[in-house]
Amino acid sequence: MNNETYYFTFMLKQRKLQSRYVKIEGTYSETREEMYEMFGDKWAFQYNEKEFLPQIEEFRLSELSL
Repeated sequence: MNNETYYFTFMLKQRKLQSRYVKIEGTYSETREEMYEMFGDKWAFQYNEKEFLPQIEEFRLSELSL
């Protein structure tokens, strides 16, 4: 499988993380697994680059450094 960059967002109720995102490179499953290892089920959505990039500016999101 080809690696891609995936973007993960957080739930609105997570005040400290609600306008942040995490960027991970790998397969769909690998990146999802990595998010579960870091945050459990405390995140909202997984996006590919095409879906997510327009949202960064629109919602004024910033990347969470890991």
